[in-house]
Amino acid sequence: MSFRMIRRAAVLALSGLAALSLSFAVSAQSYQALVPFLIDLPQWQGEKPDGMSMQAQGQEMSWATRAYKRVDAELSVMVGVGHPLAAQAEQMSTSSFQSEETSMETGPVRGYQVARMHTKADKSGMVIVMLSPGNAKGVMLMVQYTGLEPRDALALAERFDWAAMQRAARR
Repeated sequence: MSFRMIRRAAVLALSGLAALSLSFAVSAQSYQALVPFLIDLPQWQGEKPDGMSMQAQGQEMSWATRAYKRVDAELSVMVGVGHPLAAQAEQMSTSSFQSEETSMETGPVRGYQVARMHTKADKSGMVIVMLSPGNAKGVMLMVQYTGLEPRDALALAERFDWAAMQRAARR
């Protein structure tokens, strides 16, 4: 499976969640607890954070998002609680894939499982940090970027307080 297919599948899965929100009861207050984690980044212009929360059949999901821009790059950062993918983090194995066009790596960073995908031609990709292996709530941070090298995108993702996000989900 190519990197573009994996990335497209991740984006489609997240957009599918938004479409599913029409059948859920929306609670505007739950995602507000996640907004403070979307910090200001030096040398970046951050837009106003936004988010959504959904509840159905005993399941809850909340996402807070914020877009950032710099002259030469863009970020879209999302912190979420309740996504089933995040709860499956312990099943991720350490792996690496490199081609002329793309790279993909999964493995531990600061004690958390992290997946990094990058397309070389347009310097775009994603960093997905699984913050709660074994936690039924499933907490994750997703940083989608354009105009950055993979190491710079990871460094920006590390500026966010992963441990605090994980603690907040346990409440």
